[in-house]
Amino acid sequence: MSNFLKHHFIPHEGNEYKPHFLREASIASLISLSLILFLGSLSYGIIATKTDLLASIYPSLVVNLTNENRVAEGDLPLRVNPLLEKSAGFKADDMAKKGYFAHTSPEGLTPWHWFDIAGYSYLYAGENLAVNFNDTDTVMNAWMNSPTHRENILNTHFTEIGIATSHGVYKGRDTIFVVQDFGTPSLASTEGNVRPVLKEVKSIAPISAVGISPKVAGESVKKVPVQEVAPLETFVAVKNEAAVSSAPAQTVIDGKSLPKLSWYQEFVLGYPTLVTDAYLVLAGVVILSLVLLIFIEVKKQHPKHILYGFLVLALVLVLLYLSRAILFPQVIVI
Repeated sequence: MSNFLKHHFIPHEGNEYKPHFLREASIASLISLSLILFLGSLSYGIIATKTDLLASIYPSLVVNLTNENRVAEGDLPLRVNPLLEKSAGFKADDMAKKGYFAHTSPEGLTPWHWFDIAGYSYLYAGENLAVNFNDTDTVMNAWMNSPTHRENILNTHFTEIGIATSHGVYKGRDTIFVVQDFGTPSLASTEGNVRPVLKEVKSIAPISAVGISPKVAGESVKKVPVQEVAPLETFVAVKNEAAVSSAPAQTVIDGKSLPKLSWYQEFVLGYPTLVTDAYLVLAGVVILSLVLLIFIEVKKQHPKHILYGFLVLALVLVLLYLSRAILFPQVIVI
């Protein structure tokens, strides 16, 4: 190992003061590896925004991260409710189909509309939204750094959660919409039949309180008395005054509360970080090689190989910047 490091990184008489790591063959390999990583980033970005392959994995991890944040604050974790997944999916698909990003649709439909048509009768309800979502850690950090979204995530009134994603176009860019619905079911709703889990899930979003649901085609205006709970700038959690006022206690957290990810799902979700780390390692090794080449045997330097090193370093840093722009787009939350 010592001989390998000596020949590849340290200039000396045995390698003609030209470390193998900065010779033409190694430089070509470094360039090829950097370009392969970048092509992987492009492919990942296309798959993330144009297919449902990754969208089917994201909700499970977002639930995990949400519950991790709640438990860290001393709160109970949330159960996954198929009806909340359904309401989140309705909202996410609507935003993706119509290309808007807001709590209220262009037709004036509020978040509570999607809860109603999903059949979720709530005592308390709330919603968080995100767009440009390729990475779960990034969107969760964006929510937790926003006081309004953090309030929803840590709200002790909530006992259940449903998350969905949907890909579409927003402001001319292919993207993923995320809807995070929170709720506590009314006592009456827990006594009825449980709806089956959907095979597809789609989104996440934040909420504003209203007293009357809007009128939609084929539906009469429905009055839903609600009370604001912890009103903040752009978000309000609400209590449904029409619901039975005794919410069911959360005592047992079943396996669905903390979905387990397979090794394949963990790899796919961790790929953006893996690519970033790979570029940083490459850049670090090149910088180390340049330092050794420049400051050891100063009188016997080879300018051509020093130039090779700086050009490769510049390429790696540029591709790192571009890859991060693709893999970690600027997440918008409301």
